[in-house]
Formats: sequence, structure tokens, C-alpha cells
Amino acid sequence: MSAATVDSDGPSKILADFSCLMEPFPDAIFGMTVEGIIVSWNRGAESIFGYSSREISGSHLIRLAPPERHHEVPILLEGPSSGTPFHPAPTEVVTKDGRRITVCLSASPLTDCGGAVVGIAAIARDITEKKEKERALRHSEERFRAIFSLAALGIAEVALDGRWLHANQKLCDILGYSCEELATLRIQEVSHPEDVAAHRPLLDTLLAGTIESFSTEKRCYHRDGTLLWVHLNVSLVRDGSGEPAHFIAVVEDITSARALQEELRQSMDLLEKRVAERTLELTQTIETLQGEIAQRESLSRSLETRMAELLETQSELREKEELLLQQSRLAVMGEMIGNIAHQWRQPLNTLGLLTQDIGLTCRTGGGDPDTIDATVRKSMRVIEHMAQTIDDFRNFFRPDKERVPFRLSHVVEKTRSLLEESFSTQRITIEVQVTDDPVVTSYPNECCQVLLNLLINAKDTLEERKVRDPKVVITVGSEEGKGVLTVTDNAGGIRDEIIERIFERNFTTKGPEKGTGVGLFMSRMMVERNMEGKLSVCNVGTGARFTIEFPATG
Repeated sequence: MSAATVDSDGPSKILADFSCLMEPFPDAIFGMTVEGIIVSWNRGAESIFGYSSREISGSHLIRLAPPERHHEVPILLEGPSSGTPFHPAPTEVVTKDGRRITVCLSASPLTDCGGAVVGIAAIARDITEKKEKERALRHSEERFRAIFSLAALGIAEVALDGRWLHANQKLCDILGYSCEELATLRIQEVSHPEDVAAHRPLLDTLLAGTIESFSTEKRCYHRDGTLLWVHLNVSLVRDGSGEPAHFIAVVEDITSARALQEELRQSMDLLEKRVAERTLELTQTIETLQGEIAQRESLSRSLETRMAELLETQSELREKEELLLQQSRLAVMGEMIGNIAHQWRQPLNTLGLLTQDIGLTCRTGGGDPDTIDATVRKSMRVIEHMAQTIDDFRNFFRPDKERVPFRLSHVVEKTRSLLEESFSTQRITIEVQVTDDPVVTSYPNECCQVLLNLLINAKDTLEERKVRDPKVVITVGSEEGKGVLTVTDNAGGIRDEIIERIFERNFTTKGPEKGTGVGLFMSRMMVERNMEGKLSVCNVGTGARFTIEFPATG
């Protein structure tokens, strides 16, 4: 590279000769005037700073300085320009592409033959990578010191003979010694003797280079004599020549973990024992259950046979109940026929009298057409009344097909009208008391039949006991949301020894000519099975009271 010249005098010649002399060197070497004007620039400078000789020649040194350090450039030039060298020092500069790099910069004065300073020679070596490595190493050392001091595990450097070289606070806490006390001991002195002998082969293998590190669990003694369990990880550090230098030991206190492990082992042993015992119990239980299952299967087969027999028996009982119900209805029907006779006796007498009156009138030749017509109308009303009676009895025995809502008072009135003439003949008073008239959903005709059975039983008992002023009271009301109907007589009540049996099948206190004992049985069956109600009896005052409760009211 040709050196730039200012003029043809001696200083320019000296600077040019200096530049030619330094051209082969890789460092940045350049010459300046005492004022700091660059006049020569070698290839090393081009490589480091990025400027060519043509680009930089004539520029002031300040061009290479960061803006915030421009004020330092005159100070740097002051020494060499006065004959005092600027000794090598790290200096930050700016390259052509704007990068900031660190160079080791030195500057020396250039003198002529007479000793006068005619220029300045500067040498710059790029030490950016070196500075980065130094910073990285310093950061690594700081981080290691922080980890070493603050680690949650015990860390120590141990000499090859077992002396503690350095130990962090955590290791001192684990073993109970201060750092100064630990430095006076060897690792063998705090280790269990059996473990020292057992781990010697591992250390020999590590020193031989066969392995890089090893981990093990060992016993150590606390300063107070307590035996500790620790997990130990040992690595070997070698020097620059590859020879063993010292060990790095990482220590973790696992005494509590070992205690828990032992407790867990004991618990597992106990659990295995209990599992074995429980398994034996379950095996015995399974065998017992298998025996019971076999017995139950045998019993189940017996029950199936018995169930079949019961179903057959139930079918027979159902047929018998139907027969009993038919008998009960026939008995009631016989009673109704007697009531029809009572109901028709008076109308028939009336018809007889009216017929005789018409005949007498015709024989005597008397009577006017109006009188005859009036007599005929009276006869037709009587006949209509008798026909209505037949319809009432026919509807009474017509079976209900489905539940319907109805008022209890209507059932009472319908049943009372059927028996009114019969009761009147026996001079038995029927009194109806309605405190509340609930609507129930059931079978009205079956309700009539039950009430009819109760009234006929009351009538027969009053006749049999020849009660003075016989009376039957029918009440209609509701209790706790249920429709309630009662029939109470004054016949003296039911004897205590038989009151619990009167609803049994074929039980009767009447003679064979007056009943079969199925009326009350069938009445309870119709109330409880068909109407989902309840029929009960008790003695009150001077007679018996039968109570029918219906499940729903409206």
C-alpha cells in the first residue's frame, strides 16, 4: 500500500517509509501527523476497520472513535505528539459498517534524524473475541460461585487424599460443621468405616479413567454423632495435562427419605400380610357363598315348584271368590226382590182400589168422563213409579267397567231409596248426616253394593235383637283429604271375642237360613282390592259402626 503524503518534506518521507515497513503485519498499523491526520494505512488496518487506504487517508483519528468518546482523542494524541508513547490499552472503536469492537491500541512518536517528532505510529490489535471470552469466563465463574454458595445440595471440592478443599454452606449444614472446621477434616473421618472400604474400588476406577463419575448412597456422621444417610455423586477434575487434580462431590441428605422408604417397606410388608390374610378370608367366603348359592338354587327350584302350586291354588281361590261374589250378589238380589215386594205392595193396593172404583162407576152408570180420566192418570202414575223401581234395581246390579268421579251423598241416597220401604215396614229409621260431600273416583255401583250389605246386616241385627226404636245413621264427610262414609246402628254392638273375625270368609253369627258369611268378606274385598280404600268396624255407644275410607277426594 502506498503511503499518503502531505508534502515532499522529511516527515512525509518518514511516514511513507514506516507504512511500507509495516505492510506485511496482520495487526492494524497506520501513521498519523502529530495533529492526528491519518497518512498511511496497512492491510491489517483495512481488515480490522473495514476502510481502504484511499477511504481513510486524510481523515482525522476521531473518525474511528465512538461519538461519546470523541473528547478522548486529543488526550490520546497529546502524549505521542510530545514524544511520550501511549502504552497498549483496550480501546473501543467503530468500524466502517458501524460495529463496535475492542482493540489493544498503542501509539509511539516518529522522530527525524535530529530527534524532532514528525509523526505518530499507531498499532491496533483486535481483541474483541478475547474480551468476549473473558466476559463469558467471568460470568461463568460468577454463576458457578452463586450455584456453589446457594445450591440446595451440598457441594465440595475434595483433594485426592480426601481433604475438604472447599465446601458450600449447605454441606456444612448437612454435616453440622463450619467451613473452617470441615477444612481440617478428611472425608474418611465423617464416613462410616464400612462404606469407606466399600467405595474405594469406585474411586480407583474413577482415577483410572474407566468412568467419569459415580453415584452411591452412604452413611455419614453428623458433628453430634448422629448417623446420616446421604446420596453422593463424585466427579473427577483433571488439570491441563490430563492428570487428576481433585474431586467434585455433590451431597444430598436422604435420611428422611430413607426413613420413609423403610416405613413404606414395613407398610408394604404389613399390607402384603393383610392381603394374604384377606385373600384367604375371601377364598373361604367364596367357598361359603358357592355353597349358599347351591343351596339357594335348590331352594329357588323348590320355590318355583311351590310358586306354580300357589299360582294354581290362587287360580282356584279366584274362581271360588268369583263364586262367593256371585253368591253374595244372589243373596243381595234375594233381599232386593223382597224389597221390590215391599216397594210394590202399596202401589198394587192403590191400583186395585182405582180399578175397583172404575168398575163400580161403570156398573152404576154414574161418573163423568173427567172423573174416569183422572182415575186413569192416577193409575198410570202408579205404574210409572213401579217401572222406575224396576229400573233402579236393574241399574243397581249392573257392573261398573271403569272408575268415575261421583259424590258419596248420591250413592247414599240411591241405596237408601232402595231399602226405604223395607226399613219402613220394620219401623227402622234411616238418618243421613252430610257434614261434607266429597267427590271420590271409584266404582259407584260397587260402593252401593257394599253400603247395601252393611245396611242389610244392620237391619237383620236390629230385627234379631228386637231393638226398641231401631235406628241406622249414615254419615258422609272427609278426614285428612280422604272421603269417609260410616254406617252406625243401635243394636248393641259386636261381641269383643268375634269383632276381629267378622270379615273372615264364611264367618257368620246368623243361622244357615239367614246368611252364608260372605257378605262382609266380599264387602271388604271390594273396598280394599277394587276401590283401594279401607273398611273397618268398631263399637261406639249402643251399637256398631262400619267405616269406609276412600283414597281420593275432590
